[in-house]
Amino acid sequence: SVLEMSGTAVYYRLYYFNTRGAAEQLRLALVVSGADWQDFRYPMGLARGGFSTDARYAHDKAAGSFAVNMDQLPILEVRSRGRGQGDDGASNRGEDDTVLATLGQSHAIARFIAARHGLLGAVEEQLGDDSNAAPRLRAALERAQIESICECARDIKERWYRTVKRVEGEEARRKSRVGWFEQDLPELCLLLERALPPRVEETAFAPPFS
Repeated sequence: SVLEMSGTAVYYRLYYFNTRGAAEQLRLALVVSGADWQDFRYPMGLARGGFSTDARYAHDKAAGSFAVNMDQLPILEVRSRGRGQGDDGASNRGEDDTVLATLGQSHAIARFIAARHGLLGAVEEQLGDDSNAAPRLRAALERAQIESICECARDIKERWYRTVKRVEGEEARRKSRVGWFEQDLPELCLLLERALPPRVEETAFAPPFS
């Protein structure tokens, strides 16, 4: 694969704005994974009728840097660190620093990070041939359960947008925000907790790995 062909250490560079938004789950996943990564944030401020961005963002967008995500952020670059590459990113780019791939769409990026760093259950391909049916089934179920919880979390996020973000009027939005944190979110968190799968030892399948 392109990762094996690189011959150097692989790291990531995440591009988004200087806010949480669609990239926060990716930042959290990268921290939990222990991966080598850089958090590149375009400045963004408030402006009449929306938000303002800086000249570099406009330049990079016009240059097609975000094409993989239909000119939107976040995007994740999968990179190989060459000689001379430091932790401060592009300001100390080494001659062998190479972009191996660029990914778009926050949920696709999250699943890539999870799959590559052991956060998406056991990998079926590592469990042998078809004679190892029970562990393979366990791996497939484990992955599906993790993705199901991710989709539940996405439903909660969408509920937040419908309940608060899309409300017209500052006073109405303030009341909606109070109701969200005092009533809606606690109820949704209880539902999410109930949706969690049983512990491994409570299932009919033995763990695929010791």
